[in-house]
Amino acid sequence: MDTSKTLQHELQQLFAKAKMPSSPELASRILELAEDPDSTVDQFADIIQMDPALAARLLSMTNSAAFGQRREVTTIQRAISLLGINRVRTVSLGFQLVGHLGRLGGCPFDMKKFWQHSLLRACLGREFAAACVPSCADEAFLIGLLQDCGRILLVQLLGKDYAALCGDETLTPTAYFAAENRSYPYNHAEAAAVLTREWTLPEVMVTNVEQHHIQPPLSPTPADADRLRSVTYLIGSVRLSSAGNIDADEPALCEFAEQHLGMGAEAVQDAISAAGAAYAQMAAVLQGAVPEDLDVADLLSQANAHLTMTVESERSQSSQEHAQLKDALGEYRERAALDPLTRILNRGALNDALRDSFQQAGQSDKPVAMLFLDLDNFKKLNDNFGHHTGDEVLKGVAKTLQEVVPNAGFVGRYGGEEFLLAATGLAETDARNFANQVVAAVRETPFPELGLSGPVTCSLGIAWGIPEVTVDPQHFVRAADELMYQAKKSGKDRCCFRVMDSVHDVDGMESLENAPNACATTPAQLLRKP
Repeated sequence: MDTSKTLQHELQQLFAKAKMPSSPELASRILELAEDPDSTVDQFADIIQMDPALAARLLSMTNSAAFGQRREVTTIQRAISLLGINRVRTVSLGFQLVGHLGRLGGCPFDMKKFWQHSLLRACLGREFAAACVPSCADEAFLIGLLQDCGRILLVQLLGKDYAALCGDETLTPTAYFAAENRSYPYNHAEAAAVLTREWTLPEVMVTNVEQHHIQPPLSPTPADADRLRSVTYLIGSVRLSSAGNIDADEPALCEFAEQHLGMGAEAVQDAISAAGAAYAQMAAVLQGAVPEDLDVADLLSQANAHLTMTVESERSQSSQEHAQLKDALGEYRERAALDPLTRILNRGALNDALRDSFQQAGQSDKPVAMLFLDLDNFKKLNDNFGHHTGDEVLKGVAKTLQEVVPNAGFVGRYGGEEFLLAATGLAETDARNFANQVVAAVRETPFPELGLSGPVTCSLGIAWGIPEVTVDPQHFVRAADELMYQAKKSGKDRCCFRVMDSVHDVDGMESLENAPNACATTPAQLLRKP
């Protein structure tokens, strides 16, 4: 295994157990926001964008496959808008703190200075980018925030010697980078690249973080990506004091800014002043957030308690939303299955119900009665009284059919003035009697307000039998339909019945006029009990 692969492997192993701590001030402020039910996404964004660990966690989450974004998320604002307030609260409470504020991995390490410098470089990145490549200002902020995160990893991997190098304030960033390369097998830029790749951050951020100490070539016609690389190099090379002051008097940097970014000395100073003001404004938000006697363990305990409550609240809300969605889905399915006029099953729902009932009847050897009903002279009724009256008749008949259909049955509108009824488990005699009852019930349906000249009647065909498991319900439907026409030819206001002995009997049926078990029931016969 070559050296670069060994480095990558070592750092990846360390990454799995390394701490990327958050500022205690930030953690404390996040707890305040978590306790406030009126806190907003923007307030969380203001805090999160100051912290390398939280910012990276947020970007990593929104760039994961779970969110399926076509375009990589490269700004905190977009990441937060995707996550929403509840998830942002949960992610924010997942901060990590070192056991002692002045130590990291058992080594002396100035966490406060690290946080200050990271935020200062982020502010510098935004202001320089705003001057020469405004479309990348937010990306430049995050790149500046993450440039030095590799130091956190290397302190834990290399120990006290590397921690001492981090604390050497006499070195410029360029000199620091050179000392790393002389004394250690890898540098903080390489470590940062491992971190950002493990976080699955966008490649534009990984590349800029990895190369922030490599001076880019001068391009005669620089694209936005070239300018962003130049901004990255510039802010990574600016020296910052322990007091948080920015030293930009180095002639080489001013010359670089003019050649690569087209920024003169005055524009550079303006960007630095704006960055200092932005940093001061952010830092002011956190002043007084941490008491003198801060107990890190207590801070983490509070965070865990809030995190538990938040997760439980989200779980409860998710359960409620699931129940509401289930109810809404049931209501939607019910509406989708009903005929909008008559409020009984529509053609599609009828087909589903027939398929299920025939399958169950075939498996249990129970008979099925299929009734096909057509209203008599309905076209004439529409022509004479209008379609509104016709619609009222259809609704009235549908209500009647719902009242007479047995529990082990269903009714639906097949189309126009045609209705389909099915019942499972009726004996032959009961099925004949049921058909007679249906014809009589339709005739007796009252329509006092419609001014009709006589009762509404129907012609009905009923096919009855025990279906085989493989039989298509449409065989019975077609048979009942043919029987309905036989009833019409026989004088209307009556029913015709047939026993379906087999599938072949259904398929081979051409005419029922001479069929031995077909019968026409007249209006007079309806009054007799079988």
